[in-house]
Amino acid sequence: MRLSKVIVLLGILLGLASSALADTPVASDSGKVMPSAIGKFKLISKGLPPENLDTGAAPTNVSRSDYVGPNDNKVSVERYEFRQDGQAYEMLSLISAAARNSNSNVQIVNGIGTAGFATGDEIAFVKGVNFVRIRNLNGHSDLIEFARAWTEALD
Repeated sequence: MRLSKVIVLLGILLGLASSALADTPVASDSGKVMPSAIGKFKLISKGLPPENLDTGAAPTNVSRSDYVGPNDNKVSVERYEFRQDGQAYEMLSLISAAARNSNSNVQIVNGIGTAGFATGDEIAFVKGVNFVRIRNLNGHSDLIEFARAWTEALD
């Protein structure tokens, strides 16, 4: 009788542990090919750790890639993939609220993903289950043109 209780309890604990581990975000490319070139920008590094952000729901995949363009302008692309569209929108809401608190020049952008915003040095948007953040690392890159091209690469 006691042995059966121990086995049942062990089964429940293993079930809980496996479900907890299943929600752990994967910090890798998960086999998805990042475009080697976006417009005039070329991929220079991928698989870098993204900034540690409060994402709300746990993403299923996280990746970061850096691109270099004309005049050695560099941009960083962080992509967070979620299970549901609503979770990606939640992250957009969190990041845009933080941007509004630190920068009064936050504008809604059209034609990039489903919804998004832009500041002088970054563009963030949602497309499906993906939240994407593109930031200027140096120079004055045309982030809007780059973001539109990167959005097409998500299809």
